[in-house]
Amino acid sequence: SRNFPKARPSAGTFQGNDVLIGHKAMKITKPRNLGLLHSTYTLDGNHQWVVKPIIFFDLTNENKVLPEIESWRRVMNDLPAQQVFDEAQAKKSPEVLIAGNVYSPEGSTSTQLQAGFRIGSLAKSLVVSGNRIWHKKWLSYKSSRPAPFTSIPISWERAFGGKGDSENPMGQGALTEGDAGETLVALPNFENSDSRINKPKKQIATAGFGPISPTSVPRTCSDALFDQDYVDKEFPGLPKDTDFSRFN
Repeated sequence: SRNFPKARPSAGTFQGNDVLIGHKAMKITKPRNLGLLHSTYTLDGNHQWVVKPIIFFDLTNENKVLPEIESWRRVMNDLPAQQVFDEAQAKKSPEVLIAGNVYSPEGSTSTQLQAGFRIGSLAKSLVVSGNRIWHKKWLSYKSSRPAPFTSIPISWERAFGGKGDSENPMGQGALTEGDAGETLVALPNFENSDSRINKPKKQIATAGFGPISPTSVPRTCSDALFDQDYVDKEFPGLPKDTDFSRFN
C-alpha cells in the first residue's frame, strides 16, 4: 500500500481505467496478460491505496503466463457461488487459497484419499472422503462407507458444520434439522487427519482450502472494534487498532 496526503477525496468522473487519488484521476496502463485489483481505505487519518497485480499461469507450465480475459472466465467458473475473489484489502501476511475440485488420480475412482499442496516450506493436506451419511443403528448412529468418486468440489458446504454452527453454517456433518423439518444426515467430505468425525454430536475443526466467509465466527469475533466511539470519531475509516489479519 501507499500513503497519500490527509485530504478528503472529491467526487469525479471515471472513464476506462481512471482511478481517483486525492483530487486527481490517474490512468492505469498495464500488460494485457496482467490482472489488477485496487482499493482505498483510511486509517488514523491517512488515506491508503492498495494495488494488487495478478498473474495467471498454468500449474503444469509455470513459465507460461495466460491471457487475463480468458483466465478471469475460468476463475469465475471455478469459484463457489457468491464467493468474492479478493476484496483488494491490505493483508497482514501472504496466503494460499485454492478453488476447484479434488480429482482421483488418473481418472480412476476413489473412496478416500489425501489431497493437498506444497509451495516452498508451506504445505497443507486434508482427508477427502466420498459421500457418506449417518445410518441409525439401534440407539446410536453409524457412518456409511464412503461412496466412490472421481472428483469432489472444494467448498465449505462440503466441510464440517451445519445449521446452527457458528463457524460454518453452510457445512454438513452435524446431525441437524433442515428447513423443511427433515433430518440432515450427510457427513463432511473434507477433514483434518487429526480431527475426524465418528459421532453425530462430535464437534470437529472445519477443514478446507478456500477463504473464510466474512460472516463466520473467525471474522465477526472482532466486531467489537466497531463501537459507538468508533462511529463518532473514525467512521468511515478503519479503527486505529485494526488487525489486518482479519482480511486474510
